[in-house]
Amino acid sequence: MTDPAALPPTTDQADLQNRISPREGWLIGLLFLVLLGLKVAYAYHFRIDTDEVQHLHLVWAWSKGLLPYRDVFDNHGPIFHLLYSPLFRVFGERADIIIPMRLAVIPLWAISMGCVYILGKTIFSPKVGIWAVLFTAFYPEFLFTSTEFRTDDLWMTVWLVAMVIAVRGTLQWKRAFGVGLLLGAAFAVTVKTGLMVGSIGFAGALLVAWGLRWGIKADWSLILRLALAAFAGLLVIPALLVLFFAWRGALRDFIYCNITHNLVPHGQNWGRLDGHLLWFPVFCLGVAVLIAWRRPANWDRS
Repeated sequence: MTDPAALPPTTDQADLQNRISPREGWLIGLLFLVLLGLKVAYAYHFRIDTDEVQHLHLVWAWSKGLLPYRDVFDNHGPIFHLLYSPLFRVFGERADIIIPMRLAVIPLWAISMGCVYILGKTIFSPKVGIWAVLFTAFYPEFLFTSTEFRTDDLWMTVWLVAMVIAVRGTLQWKRAFGVGLLLGAAFAVTVKTGLMVGSIGFAGALLVAWGLRWGIKADWSLILRLALAAFAGLLVIPALLVLFFAWRGALRDFIYCNITHNLVPHGQNWGRLDGHLLWFPVFCLGVAVLIAWRRPANWDRS
């Protein structure tokens, strides 16, 4: 005889479990007010990181008509600095410029947290989405780093918006192109995006392998169309930047600062084995076991 506790919850039971009680609603509201207060307070009082000064210098360069990479060195993409240069002109050169610029990235943080909510709501439930936002936002390292004026603010936002577009409906070629377009924008913020794109490709390959393991046939024609649409979108913004810097006679500087400089031999982990990397083969082994033994869930987002 089947244990009733082992059965999946009915729709009514699931709605009851995901319903936010009045007491919980007051707690959530209070935590969001505290969070907003902390963001503003840290914008004024949190210590200044050297990366922030570097990014402000690039914003200043754009505002003065200088061309980054040719006139000023930087190893990040140009989009973040270019986006905030008009605001820098409004505030002008001042000793406390870091404060208004920090306040100006709070909207990016808010959009990112909204994306976390949408992802949690779409995959699980609205209640999970709300608490995911709070746990993420209060995590100390994230709370402090997202307060700083840095390219990661925009990079995080673009990435999360891309993920929201990917999961909020059936993935057709238009949606895949939009995701690719946003990933291309992320590349224009920092080339670290390559690691994230690689992880998406790896995850996609694992999903196909998982499906084949359990007899789910892959629609290779659809997969190819989606991959080509995403790749086409991915090329748009980087291609426009290449054309722009080539037109300004700074293509070689643009490529060196964004790509070549970031691949310097013997830098970081290039010249030695780091013990922290040992987690990767363990992870791969765990994924192999998952593919071999766990049946895929029936998620219908059509």
